[in-house]
Amino acid sequence: QTRGCIVAGFRINIALKKNDFPADIADSATSLLLETGTTVDIPEICRDILVFFSRFLKESDEAMHARYVHDLCGIGAAVEINGEQGTLTTVEPDGRLCLVSGGRKKYFTSGPVRFMQ
Repeated sequence: QTRGCIVAGFRINIALKKNDFPADIADSATSLLLETGTTVDIPEICRDILVFFSRFLKESDEAMHARYVHDLCGIGAAVEINGEQGTLTTVEPDGRLCLVSGGRKKYFTSGPVRFMQ
């Protein structure tokens, strides 16, 4: 029996500077260079990403989701998603973000997440 699969893509801005970003995202976009102040070895980053994700291949879906939520930055934080403010409580197994606002749970499948400070 085979497990289902998901094909997902993501982008890591490695060496971009502020003026490299389009004007509409320049205030919120960042890169590893901007965050660390140093250049990063691209093959090393690629290797680290592959090693990280390969660990998940040996886990059950439930264990993978539990570890993902445990390691996720921002759980319990005050956030705004699509104009709705509340507390980010979890990411559901189907990928929806769960926001609690006014004692009610609201779920989001997409949209920008802004951390309130």
